[in-house]
Amino acid sequence: MCLGLGPVCLREAELNASIYFTICARNYLAFALACRASLLRAKPDARFIIFLADDPLAEEIEGVEIVPVGQMDVPRLYEMAFRYDVMEFCTALKPVAFRYVFDQLGAETGVYLDADTFVLRSLHAVKEGFAEGAEALLTPHLTAPLPADGLLPGDLEILASGAFNAGFLAFRDTPSARRFLDWWEGHLQRDCVVDASRSLFADQTYLQMAPGFLGTCRIVRDPGYNLAYWNLSQREVAGEGEQLTANGEPLVFCHFSGASPDRPEIFSRHQTRFGLADLPRPLQALFADYLQRVREAGHDRFRAIPYGFAAYTDGTPIPSVARKLPRALSEPEWADRETAFRPDHAALNRPSPRVDPDPAAPITVLMHAIYDRRPDLNAAFPLGTRAGRHGYYQWFMRYIAAEKALPEVFLAPAQQGGGQLWLHRLKNRLGRLKRGGRPG
Repeated sequence: MCLGLGPVCLREAELNASIYFTICARNYLAFALACRASLLRAKPDARFIIFLADDPLAEEIEGVEIVPVGQMDVPRLYEMAFRYDVMEFCTALKPVAFRYVFDQLGAETGVYLDADTFVLRSLHAVKEGFAEGAEALLTPHLTAPLPADGLLPGDLEILASGAFNAGFLAFRDTPSARRFLDWWEGHLQRDCVVDASRSLFADQTYLQMAPGFLGTCRIVRDPGYNLAYWNLSQREVAGEGEQLTANGEPLVFCHFSGASPDRPEIFSRHQTRFGLADLPRPLQALFADYLQRVREAGHDRFRAIPYGFAAYTDGTPIPSVARKLPRALSEPEWADRETAFRPDHAALNRPSPRVDPDPAAPITVLMHAIYDRRPDLNAAFPLGTRAGRHGYYQWFMRYIAAEKALPEVFLAPAQQGGGQLWLHRLKNRLGRLKRGGRPG
């Protein structure tokens, strides 16, 4: 059996070994390749799959197994690809990828690693856990409280993101693990979103149920596993080169979430707790080495590849807010890519039915959707009043239209109201002059 791209054929006996995998879009492939290379240095006999939540690559990468999403047998594929941004889509595919590893590749166990993971040693705790009967292995975000210093993330932010970090997951193919993965997949088809109002943090929220659903779910508390910005304050890093320790235990893998070769001075854009100078010197050196390996894996080339599900079929970029607006859920709506990604500009540009018509400050459906997701705008500009509508319209024109944060086709209806608003303000000023008021 040969799968993916590149001349990789394995003996049938090897198919039952644990398979490692990641999920990413094409622009993140350098991270995935650096992760793969680090794993193979630590465990040369490992099999590593890259599931591509994107269109296929135009050319092969020799020796690397890559499975595009179109080959993964994803239920409701085009609905998910349209509704989710690239981060949400990648995370929503995890249970599907585990099923693929079990069913299509014949593996008894699967290990998921985020693409921005850097492996230093073989993951012996995974092998031991499975040998002792574990059906799943998870790493907690925290094993002790964070300092109450006002820096981010704090305990509350970690609670909101979930007890376990989904950047590392390991499952054994058992009936109860299958039931959990099926349940997880069902939720991720529609609710793999970050929504504080519903206490959702993409795929991670649901992992909190795993210890209850699975009789043998092992929590890996070893400080050498999944070292990252959220737990670094609890783990003392020492050593040299790649022979590092965390709290005296061998450092097995780091999760450099929020890091990029484009901004090497930032340890992680997701936090405020650690600047580069705050890191232990051994970790500073490892971090610099990691970024260099990502560059050498082709970061400049891959990051320029556009996301395959970023635009409507007419080429117009899909605004992120438009992905979350209701659309019909009938099967024909999502039956194929052409239908799912058809342009719906007219529907998004029509006047919002939830706002009184106001020619001087037209509020479209898309503009209202942006407003709905911003509590600060709700507080500043109540749309039930003319002043609120005009205030929001002016904010939109100043910050959204002026910065071209939306494609032009979605800005045109708002721009057409500019003249009406100017006339409205001029009439108000003239009225104040006639009444003896100040013209300003």
